[in-house]
Amino acid sequence: MGLSEEIIKLLAENYYDLRNLPARIRNNRDAVLLAVKNNPYALEDAPMIFRNDPEIVKAALDSDGMALEYASLMLRNNYDIVLYAVKRSGSALYSASDLLKDDKKIVMEAVKNTRGALLFASERLRKDPEIMLLVFDISKVNTKGLSFADMFKDKEVVLEILKQCGLLLESVSAELKDDQDVVMTAVTQNGEAIKFASNRLQNDRNILLRALDRGYLVDENDDAERWLEIVQICGDECIDKIPLDILRKLEAKTEEILDKQDGDSGLHIVK
Repeated sequence: MGLSEEIIKLLAENYYDLRNLPARIRNNRDAVLLAVKNNPYALEDAPMIFRNDPEIVKAALDSDGMALEYASLMLRNNYDIVLYAVKRSGSALYSASDLLKDDKKIVMEAVKNTRGALLFASERLRKDPEIMLLVFDISKVNTKGLSFADMFKDKEVVLEILKQCGLLLESVSAELKDDQDVVMTAVTQNGEAIKFASNRLQNDRNILLRALDRGYLVDENDDAERWLEIVQICGDECIDKIPLDILRKLEAKTEEILDKQDGDSGLHIVK
C-alpha cells in the first residue's frame, strides 16, 4: 500500500526530517524509506526497527555512506552493509565495528575511496604495507612487473616507494634495512622510519641527525641510556633537535649515568 498524498506532503514540507513528524509517520516503514532516500540523516531519528532494516539503511547509504553512523550496532557489524557504505564514503569506516575495522578488504575499499580513512582502520591494518601503498600515489613508480612481495626486495623500487612513505621501511627485506641509501631515503621522508632500520644504521650519525631533523623523537619513557647514546654519536649538533622539555625530564637520569661513567657525553643543557 502506497503512501497517502498527505504523508508525502508532510515529509516534503519538513525536508524529510522525521523529528517533528507524528509517530504514525515515523512508524510507517514506507514513510521512513522515502525520508532516507531524500535525506540520509533522517535515519538518525527513525525507530530502531528501521535502523536495523538493511533496505532502509542501504537507501540512506546510497545518498551518503556516512549515514552508517545511525544504523543499528548489528548492521554496523554487518560485512555487506559496511562494505556498501565505505564504497560510497571511505570515512564511513569510522562507524564500523572494531571487527570490521580489522577486515583487510573493507579497509582497502575505504582507503581507495578516501585516503584519510586509514586513520579509522585497526592498528594492525594501519601498518599493512599493501594498504599503505594505496594511501600514497605509486602510479609513477616503475615496479618492474614485480609481485607485491618482491617489490620490497628490489632496491630501486623500494627507494621510489620510500620517497613517498618512509614508514614502509618496516616492510622491506632485512638486507635493505641495513642499506644506508635506503634508510636515509626513508628517514628523509619520515624521521620515525629509523625505528625500522637495522641496529647498525639506527646508530649511524648522519642517519640519526637526518631522522631527528625530520621528526624522530625518542620516547621519553625509553631508557635514558638511549638518549645518551644519541648525544655521544651526534654531539652537540643534535641538542637543538631534541625538545627542551624532554631534555629537562631526562637531565637527572643523564647526569646519573655521567657520574657512573665519569665522562663527558657532550650533552650541555642550557637551563
